[in-house]
Amino acid sequence: MECWRAVSIVVLLVALVPPAGHAQPFTGLSIDVQKYEPYPASAGDYLDVWIKVENSDVARIEGMELQLEPEYPLSLLPSESGYRYIGLISAGDAALVHTRLMVAGDAPDGEAKLNILYRSGTDVAWSKVERTITVGTDVPKSRGTVVLSSYTIYPETLMPGDEGRLDIVLKNTATQRTLTIGDEVFSLDARIQSAELSCPEDVVVESPVYREVGVLSPGDTITLSYMLHVNRSASEGTRLLNFSVVAGSRAYSTTWKIPLRVEGAQPSIILSKQPRLVGGSGTLDVDVANVRHSTLDAVSVVPESDVLVFEPSEYFVGQMDPNDLFTLQFGVRARDELDVGERVPISLRVHYQNGDNVHSSEPVVVYLTVERAPGGSMAGTYVVLLLVLAAGGVLYYRRRRQR
Repeated sequence: MECWRAVSIVVLLVALVPPAGHAQPFTGLSIDVQKYEPYPASAGDYLDVWIKVENSDVARIEGMELQLEPEYPLSLLPSESGYRYIGLISAGDAALVHTRLMVAGDAPDGEAKLNILYRSGTDVAWSKVERTITVGTDVPKSRGTVVLSSYTIYPETLMPGDEGRLDIVLKNTATQRTLTIGDEVFSLDARIQSAELSCPEDVVVESPVYREVGVLSPGDTITLSYMLHVNRSASEGTRLLNFSVVAGSRAYSTTWKIPLRVEGAQPSIILSKQPRLVGGSGTLDVDVANVRHSTLDAVSVVPESDVLVFEPSEYFVGQMDPNDLFTLQFGVRARDELDVGERVPISLRVHYQNGDNVHSSEPVVVYLTVERAPGGSMAGTYVVLLLVLAAGGVLYYRRRRQR
């Protein structure tokens, strides 16, 4: 009895000891086929595959290695071992691995399996994930899960003649790889065959159509960017841009409407108070307001005149959000003597950027009034009075001499 107890304890201890080189799980590691071309894979042809290895954990992964083991009808090229050394993947980073496979000439239509072995360090065993490759002229049964997750237009509103950028984020909202309905199994990988943006006549898309974008695994996102140009003759208003995505023959294809606003409004300049030049100097007080629906950058105001000097010569405001208003004050002095009562024209311009587009507003003309310095008229009277008295004194002195 004692002997059996001893044997049982030894067996239990052996069972509790983990096998040497057992790989620890990577909780934040994701390994997926990002895309492959052509899609579907063609029998007897080469196949380019891109594999994304992403570390979404808080700790880095060191010594990362991959070993690719495709199954029939896929195979490695004769000169290819399938081994890839990635090394360090920092937290939040990803690595993209490219390989080329061969598809057998007699490959049947359907799903082919690509086994991806991975490990971190040579002292641990390999772990494995299985990914599928579509082979044949037909696309397997699938369910569309691609949505337009978000979009941004920079700048937010465009002016006639402006250039801008539209960034569109597509997402595969599936949370698992397959979906079973009755006896049928549907793939939830989402392949994007093409993505095209079309616009009204006065907006030009300067980016080509995206073709063979690739396969989005469940939860994956991709950002597509398009450069836009608005014609100078474009009128104000909102346009609806058509964004069309074509997926596989049984996958989800749709068109979304994306609004684009075109505005011709410029920053507004308003006099805070009537400018005056007294005794050769004065001030110019103006308000500058952003009446557009989007933020402006590098805003500055420049006054101009042939007979006046302004300090500062240019007032830099910087960034202005919609409905922002700033009050600016310039010091003003005359280059030469000006006549009292003269009205001197001053031209005011606003320089600014709408996104990366540089603009200057139409000039706004205001008038400055030249006034006499306080006490200047009384001083003149005293001078005239002294001259009259002096002349009278001289005349009185001469008359006394004559007598």
